Amino acid sequence: MSTSSISKIVNIDTQYKDDDYDTDLEADLIDNKEQYVQMTAYELYMDRCKQFKVVPVTSFCKQMLTNGIDLKFHSIGPIGIKALCAPLANNTTVTSLNLTENFMKAQGCEDLADMLTENCYITDLNISRNDIGLEDEERGGAALATIIKENTYIKNLDLSKNFLGDLIAEKITGALKVNLKMKRLSLNENDFGEIGGYHLGIGIGANESLEYVNLNYNKIRGKGAIAIAAALKVNISLTELDLGWNGFSDEGAAALAESLKSNNSLMTLNLWRRAKNVGWTSFDYLFKI
Repeated sequence: MSTSSISKIVNIDTQYKDDDYDTDLEADLIDNKEQYVQMTAYELYMDRCKQFKVVPVTSFCKQMLTNGIDLKFHSIGPIGIKALCAPLANNTTVTSLNLTENFMKAQGCEDLADMLTENCYITDLNISRNDIGLEDEERGGAALATIIKENTYIKNLDLSKNFLGDLIAEKITGALKVNLKMKRLSLNENDFGEIGGYHLGIGIGANESLEYVNLNYNKIRGKGAIAIAAALKVNISLTELDLGWNGFSDEGAAALAESLKSNNSLMTLNLWRRAKNVGWTSFDYLFKI
């Protein structure tokens, strides 16, 4: 082997021309350079906004390193939600996230669910008024179930006014059987009917951590009302339950009254407003216990 050949092998700092070696390693390293550069949360967010062609939310940029992010009424949309989820996945400072009325729909809720499987710091989440069940109840319900089932760090979850129906109620029930850390759950002003109430009753009965549940302004009647009443016989953690504007009927009220006889944990029960077909005798059952 010649001296010049040895020099090329031993001295890695020796200057050489590109055509001295038949390799594309250097080109690969240049192409993948970004993989080895750690982006800041801001840079990552701006990069995703550029990639998804959405306008960055100034308020998010200012709050992403605080302990609370409030982005209610920003109309961010599903793609905008996808962009802001990227820097939140590894965020360790934010504990409260308010995304009220941002029209994320089922698509955005899926990206949020994926982010929350990685983030273990957010404890308060408000995603009310986001049309999650409006266009694709199956997809939206699956995403919500993932949030409840896979993230046991969220203590307070607000899902009110999201067009959630009976199918989603069933999926939420399955998740409530697994998550035994959540304290407060708001499901008011959705589309839960008799079947949805039945499933939710089973979920509440099986859960040992919930202290507050809001089911106000749904359409829970019949066996749904009876299932929720039955849940109170076995649930020992619930201290506040809002059932206003549901129209439990005499049958539901009687079942509820019977359950309250054996429930020693509930401190507040809201039954405000009766349905048109419900007589005052419904409330007589409660006053007799």
